Amino acid sequence: MRKYGQTIITGFLDENHSLKNLNFVRSWQDRFDTNNIDLAIEKCLNQKTHFDHAWKEETGEFYSNGDPKYILMTEVTMPLFKQYKEEEYMMFPRIAYNPPSLINGNRQFLIGKKEVFTKEEMELLLKIFWMTREGCYQENGDLLLINNMFYAHSREPYLETKDKTRSAVVIMSEEFLTDR
Repeated sequence: MRKYGQTIITGFLDENHSLKNLNFVRSWQDRFDTNNIDLAIEKCLNQKTHFDHAWKEETGEFYSNGDPKYILMTEVTMPLFKQYKEEEYMMFPRIAYNPPSLINGNRQFLIGKKEVFTKEEMELLLKIFWMTREGCYQENGDLLLINNMFYAHSREPYLETKDKTRSAVVIMSEEFLTDR
C-alpha cells in the first residue's frame, strides 16, 4: 500500500436500469448531470483529482428504442501515505462497509492496480473502523465538518417519506498536497 497506493473502481448505473432501486451509488446521469454517456465520460475525466480513467460498459438492458443502457465505470488510484508539513500521514483505505455496498456500487478496492484485499485484510480494516468510530447526531441546520483525507465516513440508511425528507450538501475545501 505504501508503494502502490489504492485503486478504487466504481460503476454508476443508468438511472433506468432494472436494479437501480437496489443500488446505493448515484446514477451516471445524476452524478455527471447529462443523459449523454459520452459527455458523462468527458465530464468525469475532467475531474482529474477524482478519476484517472472512465469507460462505458453495456448492461444487457435496452431502452424501448433499442438504445443500450450503460454503466459508467471509473477508476482512481490514490496514494495512502502522504507527506504534509514534515509529517507522514496514512490516509484511510477505502473499502465497502458491507457486502451490499460493494455489490450495488459495482465496486472493487485494490492494493495498487491488481491485488485484491484478502478477506482477512478486509476484516481487519472493518474491525479498525468499528473500534475507532464516533457517532454524530444531527438536526436540521447542523453543520458537520470532516477531514475527508484522514477519516472514513458514512451515514446510517434512512427512508424518505412525503412528510420526512433529508438532504445533505458536501463541500470540499483546500486540496491536500499531492505528487501530481
